[in-house]
Amino acid sequence: MLACFLLAQVDRVNPAGHRYLVTNLVGSGAMRVTAATAGEWGFVFLEGIWALVSAWGSAPAWAHPAGGALMALALQFVGALGILVPFALMQFRRTTAHSWLYLSLNSAGSVILTWLALTESQWGFVLLQGVWALAALVGLVRRATR
Repeated sequence: MLACFLLAQVDRVNPAGHRYLVTNLVGSGAMRVTAATAGEWGFVFLEGIWALVSAWGSAPAWAHPAGGALMALALQFVGALGILVPFALMQFRRTTAHSWLYLSLNSAGSVILTWLALTESQWGFVLLQGVWALAALVGLVRRATR
């Protein structure tokens, strides 16, 4: 992510370009996992927002034949990890189902997977991931208002 930022500052890469956005999306996903394992919840939230903005910004690139499959694959992995990592952490008793870590990663992952399902008209997955995202977001709101 830092390399992309620096290259953008010297006009070597387009900040609205596909490679820049994918790099930010994947980088922010990795940083979110790292921050979550360190218990840095504000950073987890920030990187989740960064990933969503990068995914939103790169959505037009999906229509491009060369970039579409790679972008969709990267988003699928980031979204799936957003759900699987907190589940695994909960199974190993490193977090709980009501923790900021669990809820924020689940929210980000399920929102990404819902978006992907919408773009592919996969209505069963839209329902599954949409409800998952809504439940996780409700949990985050409840946690924040305690």
